[in-house]
Amino acid sequence: MEWDPREGHTHWHFTDFARYSLLNAKQTEVVRSQKEAFCLAATDAIDYTVKNANWKPSNTDLHTACGSQTSLSVREVLDVGSGDTYAQFRPGQSFDITDLPNGTYFIEVKANPDNRLVEASTSNNVALRKVILGGTLHKRTVKVPPVGLIDAP
Repeated sequence: MEWDPREGHTHWHFTDFARYSLLNAKQTEVVRSQKEAFCLAATDAIDYTVKNANWKPSNTDLHTACGSQTSLSVREVLDVGSGDTYAQFRPGQSFDITDLPNGTYFIEVKANPDNRLVEASTSNNVALRKVILGGTLHKRTVKVPPVGLIDAP
């Protein structure tokens, strides 16, 4: 655990929960995100039709779930069916693409990257999302093709 004092955070984070990397078209890492720690809270309903989904999670607020600086303990829980969404404006939620050439890239999210958590299976710990960088210097464009029902504006 570590305390994150940055604006928009100011709560405890669980370290080594996930790693975000930007991969090139050959799926080799070109940039690693600064994001490496999380405050887990059920901020969003993702799919309450899955088995054992909790329709009424108790920790839905980052400020109550993740404690204050003087907290002696915190209980971070992510219930089945819920997700924890961090908005892009919060510090540490981005990749520096300034010097990257235009082209196809992939955002790789790897859960439990150092295998510090005990899991029944690690077969679903990596996800990739295609992004296409375009535009010109100071006028970059980023396109994210839809995946299934998920479409990024």
